Amino acid sequence: MSAKFVDNSNHLILPFDVSKIENTDTLMNAVIEKFGRIDILINNAGIAQKSFAIETTQQVEQQIMDTNFFGIVTLSKAVAMQMIKQGGGQIAVTTSLLGKFGLPMYAAYCASKHALYGYFDAWRGELKSKNVSINIVCPGNINTNVSYNSLLGNGELMQQNSPAQAKGMDAKLAAKNIESHM
Repeated sequence: MSAKFVDNSNHLILPFDVSKIENTDTLMNAVIEKFGRIDILINNAGIAQKSFAIETTQQVEQQIMDTNFFGIVTLSKAVAMQMIKQGGGQIAVTTSLLGKFGLPMYAAYCASKHALYGYFDAWRGELKSKNVSINIVCPGNINTNVSYNSLLGNGELMQQNSPAQAKGMDAKLAAKNIESHM
């Protein structure tokens, strides 16, 4: 992180691995202790994969689903329960265009992002009466290291950025665009 925060009264930075769902309560307790409530959750975690499905180990597929789906759902449920107690809030989940259609060599990633669409679209209707809104964010290619950090079928890192990712929208501009639509 390049920016330094001088006044820490309005923010809290907590390192959190969404694939380690056993840490969810600790995270929640820290936020509630500092602010007394949670008004918004932006789920923007994910790990990509690039390999033929038949050559991708079950361990890699499980890691992708644990991070991209189960971790996001677990954290969102915990936060939603807090939001319901306090009278409302907003949950956003970042998905991908590859959750809308399949692309060869990205089967596990596509499946994990497709699962987010289905889950959160259905959940939106359940939470509406509780004053908790759900936003599904699909920004397209953003210039980040997600491709560089993609997993190969054997679990090793790809360590190469995709041309589409490299030409993607600047991450700060994407964040501002997303914020303006929430």
